[in-house]
Amino acid sequence: DVIVLDPRFQRIVLGQAVALRGPDGRVTGCIGTVTDITDEGVAERRQREQARLLDKIFEHTLDRLAVLDRDFTFVRVSHAYARAANRDLSEFPGRNHFEMYPSDFQAEAERVRREKTTYWREARPFAYADHPEWGVTWWDIGVVPVLVASGEVELFLLTLMDVTQRVRAEQEVARVRDLLRHVIDSSPDWICAKDLQHRFLLVNEAFARAHDLQAADMIGHADTEFWPKELCEGDPARGIPGFHADDREACAGRSVHTPQHRTMRAD
Repeated sequence: DVIVLDPRFQRIVLGQAVALRGPDGRVTGCIGTVTDITDEGVAERRQREQARLLDKIFEHTLDRLAVLDRDFTFVRVSHAYARAANRDLSEFPGRNHFEMYPSDFQAEAERVRREKTTYWREARPFAYADHPEWGVTWWDIGVVPVLVASGEVELFLLTLMDVTQRVRAEQEVARVRDLLRHVIDSSPDWICAKDLQHRFLLVNEAFARAHDLQAADMIGHADTEFWPKELCEGDPARGIPGFHADDREACAGRSVHTPQHRTMRAD
């Protein structure tokens, strides 16, 4: 019951009444007790509110969250976690994580339990045994041990972020880059790219061989380190326009064609 003794105050009480009977069994009165349980009631309401809030977080978060006990048995997972595995929420509680998803990650998780340290790893590969058609997937994984007062692990908070599309895109970029590198290096022509300070960003093997160098030896260095300054910056008195003039034209978006450019190595 809720008793209001004053509009400014409200108390939660538990009321009980017991009938008093005479020798003949007739009710002659009653004994009543009233116990103030306001504090307990407030605490219970707070617990219910916190549980409701936690339910909402697990329902609506976009993160793949899982709570595991110290033996890596699922206690609870977020809706996003279940959707990522194409499973129902009810399939997780009470089942061991590594029985459902066997992998070498178990050794790392056991080290977290033993050392009581937070774990984080980016782009960890994983293949679902029950969904081979998904191929290899990649995940950022975090494991946080939750300790009790004695310092022992009580629970683990596991978070997953699916980075499969990003990793696959990076792999495709690397594949195309390697292909382009092969095409460029296969050309007998000198091919190079420079930034606005005339430093080499790319040179092919033919270009580097002409200077008795490896391509890596030229990357990041200015062209004046390999060619005479007047050849790079120009010498109008000698009728040398200079490569930098061509660079400026190219950077301005204009095509440059100099079929009879004469070159001279700095050495």
